[in-house]
Amino acid sequence: MSKRKIETKKGYDFLECSSAMQKSIRRGDEDGALFWATELDKSCYGEYVFKRLKIIASEDIGLGSPTYAAMLNALYNFWGDQRKKKDEQNDPA
Repeated sequence: MSKRKIETKKGYDFLECSSAMQKSIRRGDEDGALFWATELDKSCYGEYVFKRLKIIASEDIGLGSPTYAAMLNALYNFWGDQRKKKDEQNDPA
């Protein structure tokens, strides 16, 4: 039985995007991390991006920056509020 390949809107492999985002964060490549996170978000995987960021915050960052988890939670709440607004004027898509 073969697994169905999940792709982003631009045709990137979903799992490769997720991996590239995490690797970019680990390497300190902010532009790369932002690119892959945005690619996943614009492909309707924004919830997954925040799930991965929460895991990264606990596994990779941890006590190195103890306030990161709280900041990430605030960003997640803000992101969710913006999604609910359906504001066409400020939609980056």
